[in-house]
Amino acid sequence: MDSTNTSTTNVSTAASKINNEREGGNLITDLINNLQIENEDNFDRWKLEEVLLKELSSLETANIDAVVTTDSQVNQILNGVDKTLEALDLVDSWLTVYKTELDGLSDDIFQIQTLNEMLQVQSKNQLDLLKELELVLGKTAVPNDLSDVLGKAHFDSEAEMKSIMLAAASLQRCLKTKYDDGTASMKAVNEQIDLTSLQSSNFSTRCFEYLKVMFAFQVDTSLNGAAKGGKLRIDMKSIKQELCKYRGLTLWLKEMDPRRHAELQVSYTGAISKIYSSEYRHLAQTFQSLASIRKSVRSEGADYLFSHDSSNRSKLGPSLHKRSNSDLASDNRTPPEIVIGQVLNIVIPDVIKEQNFFCLLFHIGLNPDSDFQTFVDNLAENTTLSDSDLFDLKNISKDIRIRKKLSENMTRMFDILPQELAELSEMLNHQDPTLLIPLLTKLELFLEKTQDTNQEFLFSILQSLVKRSRDQFDLFIEEQVRAIKDSHLTVKKRSGILSFFRPFPVLLGRLENFLGNSQTQIRDQVNKAYKKIILVMFENLEASARASEAGGHDEKEQLNLHVITLENMHHFYSETRGFNKNPIISQFNKQSKEAYEHHLNLYTQNIINRPLKRLQEFFDGIESLLKSTSAEEVTYHVSYNKQSLKSIIKTHPAEDIRKGIHNMYKRVLKHMGEEERLLQVVWRNIQQSFLDEYTRYTKLIATCYGESN
Repeated sequence: MDSTNTSTTNVSTAASKINNEREGGNLITDLINNLQIENEDNFDRWKLEEVLLKELSSLETANIDAVVTTDSQVNQILNGVDKTLEALDLVDSWLTVYKTELDGLSDDIFQIQTLNEMLQVQSKNQLDLLKELELVLGKTAVPNDLSDVLGKAHFDSEAEMKSIMLAAASLQRCLKTKYDDGTASMKAVNEQIDLTSLQSSNFSTRCFEYLKVMFAFQVDTSLNGAAKGGKLRIDMKSIKQELCKYRGLTLWLKEMDPRRHAELQVSYTGAISKIYSSEYRHLAQTFQSLASIRKSVRSEGADYLFSHDSSNRSKLGPSLHKRSNSDLASDNRTPPEIVIGQVLNIVIPDVIKEQNFFCLLFHIGLNPDSDFQTFVDNLAENTTLSDSDLFDLKNISKDIRIRKKLSENMTRMFDILPQELAELSEMLNHQDPTLLIPLLTKLELFLEKTQDTNQEFLFSILQSLVKRSRDQFDLFIEEQVRAIKDSHLTVKKRSGILSFFRPFPVLLGRLENFLGNSQTQIRDQVNKAYKKIILVMFENLEASARASEAGGHDEKEQLNLHVITLENMHHFYSETRGFNKNPIISQFNKQSKEAYEHHLNLYTQNIINRPLKRLQEFFDGIESLLKSTSAEEVTYHVSYNKQSLKSIIKTHPAEDIRKGIHNMYKRVLKHMGEEERLLQVVWRNIQQSFLDEYTRYTKLIATCYGESN
């Protein structure tokens, strides 16, 4: 506005100057015209000056008059000018205030514009934040349709079960979403996390309650069906196949609610133990009805035992007495060793399959990299049960806590098994201790199979049962050894197989039949038992023979000892040589053969000595003489000349020889009549010895007496 006023003033001044110049020019022109100067040459400066002075004086006088006459107007004008100036000052002050207000308004407008821009930025940020928050909450929140599936879908429907698994996987992803510290501290996020956690807890509760009911339902249905159908065995595979489809639920509980996962294991083991307890009680009760054991060999004896003790029966518990009495009604078609194998082939695979399934169902000791999300991705494959899942032996876990918990669960499921197996071993030991061998053979095979696997529970039971059964077998062998030692050879026992020699070959055949080609530890134990028994048998026989010799018995008693030793060693050798593949038996078989042949020769010499005694003494003298003299000089000895030869031959005519041979046979028959095979062997040996003697005589006669005929 000031610039506009200044421009107007300058324009007015310029216009006034132009007008003054024009007026001055006109005045000069008028002045020249009044001076009547027509020619510059006639121009008089002084005259001009005078004229000008006069004019100036006139002008000043006129001006003074004008001033005087206009003084009142000037005052009015001045007063007006002052008022105008005051008004202008007021206007100027107003303009200054207005300018200040405008300047403040401009600042306000700028501030408003700035605030507006800030509000726009804030609004945009809030919109972005809202979108981000919705995205974050979307990761934490489960969609409503999936929430309905988790809360209402049926577990027994395969299609709905798949939907449940997918919804549960989504729920788990929401719960496992990771946030930075800023996001995690947001109230909305925490509220949504709490809401999702509540959904997870509710779903876990639903899974837990359903599975508890399902376990009990499967067990009760199976037991009732078996009772109505009269079945002793329940189809456990169908139960496992049915429960296998719930593996996803148990894995959910394992990862999201470990406490309920542990409680569910207790519920399962408690329910399933009812089946095994029922089955094994029935199995134990019917064991005797399937076996061929009709009597207790301990109390009533057997041809393969050296003694029996009826007092053992009174040491058994009442439950075992009850089971033993059922022997009287047992079926004799199935050998007991076969039944033992059948029982173990039922029980031990049960434990292996059940532990494998338990680990599979509750995801114990499996691949730790296989989580719930991976499981759901392969749902069809993970809910199918194969035979390898049940029968394959798994590696032992390195986690001691897992192994301990697994052992506790297996103990709950098979709490009756150790007792039943121990009673089985006790019953076999009571009725027939030799049946401990097929039991031990089978047990050791399973023991070797389960060693260094995750079947620690089963391995522990088998190990305990093997130790118990071995101890029982060792006690049985000690009883037999004592029985042999208590047997004494008496002089009244002139021939026949001794009481402690007859049982061993039968016992050997029985045990070897049980063992077969087994090379387990029980083989070593049985071989040691063989050695212990045979040594005592041989020692007892030899001790009795030495006692007879020390007592100065006559030739007849010596002959009887040869007969008894010969018969028993021949019996041992002939009955055991079919088991020479066993190094222990082969060793003693060789020893018995040597003893048998030794006493056979002594017996033969003793037998043929009666009819040929004088001949033997005569020709024995000739042989002795030939050691120091020549054959030609023999006849020069009075006792061995030709006359002596004729005399000794005449005293043994053919008829007497035949009679002697006949009497000799009758004597051998008397000694060996009970053992027909031995009789043939001994008589052939006597015949050969008799012929050998005849040959010896003819050779000596030909050598020493020439053609004496």
